[in-house]
Amino acid sequence: MTAPKIVYVLSADRPDYLYLLAANALISRVAVPGCSTVCVIDPGTHTLAAASGVRLQDWVEEVVVVETPHREPLLNSRFLKTTLRSHVAGDFLFLDLDAVIVSPELLAHLEAPCLAASQNFDHANLTDKFPEDIGRTIYEAMGWAHPFLPYVNSGVLFCRDNAQCHALFQRWHRLWTEQRERTGSHLDQPALNRALWESPECLTLTPPNLNSPVDVGPRFVTNAWVYHYHISVYSGKPKANSLLGIVRDAIHRRGEMDPAMLRWALAQKQAFLPFWSMRWFLSRAAGIG
Repeated sequence: MTAPKIVYVLSADRPDYLYLLAANALISRVAVPGCSTVCVIDPGTHTLAAASGVRLQDWVEEVVVVETPHREPLLNSRFLKTTLRSHVAGDFLFLDLDAVIVSPELLAHLEAPCLAASQNFDHANLTDKFPEDIGRTIYEAMGWAHPFLPYVNSGVLFCRDNAQCHALFQRWHRLWTEQRERTGSHLDQPALNRALWESPECLTLTPPNLNSPVDVGPRFVTNAWVYHYHISVYSGKPKANSLLGIVRDAIHRRGEMDPAMLRWALAQKQAFLPFWSMRWFLSRAAGIG
């Protein structure tokens, strides 16, 4: 398969997330040469970027501005994500801002008639069981039957540009809207899994390598194609010694990250660089340019 279109969603009210987008997009371009990158944003984020002096066009090939109905950036980001299929043309690989491509090997596994996703693993759910907290607070409140396993993660999604995938996204967005209005929860993942339970033929289950929760255990780093850091549990900030955190901080401080240094970091095949290695890496990076 040729290099895919990589798509991000961003609704933010502080510059930190602009640098996070820049870091993720840069890692994608170095890890998968030839890929194109797109970011879908709301008008508020467009204004923030201009006021902060961060040119999103320096980091992604295309910026799509979409009107959103909510005042809170978090709600708008979920709105953009659940309606994403209607804003971007062509097949694409969607990535949460804390999910970074680290190996071109994923290209051989992006095959699906509709949508491809990996089983969800995170800090609260490292087993094959349906997540009890989601079942109790959302599924039971909505009157939804617990779906058959697997319960998939919505942070890395390969999406086809066809009628089936468009219809799936439309159903996802309707379910998410109903869930938010009835329960107050803005989480998008439960509604996606409910939509897939209703149309199981839409799901192609991918290996866990495509969405590896590397911050919950070292076993997920081995042979990973995408590192998923789940930074929401760290107040939205990647750990300083993570690949994502190092690149984000370099861009924030210096406005750039030397691709040769980034290729070195990727070659280490580590989601978190050891302290000595990180010091050496940062000293070298600071001496370039």
